[in-house]
Amino acid sequence: MTALERLAGPASEPVTLAEAKAFLRIETDAEDALVTALIAASREALEGWTGRALITQSWRLWRDTIGPGGAIVLPRPPLIAVSEVAVVAADGTESLLAPASYLIDGQKDPGRLVLAPLVHPAGRLRIDFTAGYGPAAADVPAPLRQALRLLIADGFETRTPVAATGTLAPFGNEALIAPYRVVRL
Repeated sequence: MTALERLAGPASEPVTLAEAKAFLRIETDAEDALVTALIAASREALEGWTGRALITQSWRLWRDTIGPGGAIVLPRPPLIAVSEVAVVAADGTESLLAPASYLIDGQKDPGRLVLAPLVHPAGRLRIDFTAGYGPAAADVPAPLRQALRLLIADGFETRTPVAATGTLAPFGNEALIAPYRVVRL
């Protein structure tokens, strides 16, 4: 079984309130709460659709099995770092793996953790890692930031939930996002 949980969300959003209001051509503060909520909801939808973390976030991956060659794909790219790898026994006791017992391949997209050939954990693996393009909005690729602005604008204008349409409306967003989407086979 595989489970993924977010330990810490982003400290900021890829689009600021001021940027969103300028894009929406809003000059008052009357809609600030709505626009702020749309920014977060649109980021969550975009991250879900692409399978990526936009701004730096901390995640925990639980794995019961290990892939071929000891490779474990770490979801929510891009991978920044792996902070801890532990084996959790059936009784709940944890044993940290020494960094020498695994390699981190952050050059792949998504990143991978590869266990040394002689490491055969007896229990579930717990992998804590950090992912995202970086801590600042400017770190996020421009097409993803533009797609986010379009999602915010669509939500503001239509007041229709993204899930109601089944796509990341408005028209053209999928072309902006497609190169960044993590494809799962």
